[in-house]
Amino acid sequence: PISVLIGLLLYIVITNPAEEKSSK
Repeated sequence: PISVLIGLLLYIVITNPAEEKSSK
């Protein structure tokens, strides 16, 4: 379902700020 894809995308974006800004 689309909701799963949206959730996965948000999960990836939220749990991967290190790739954009290495702040953690």
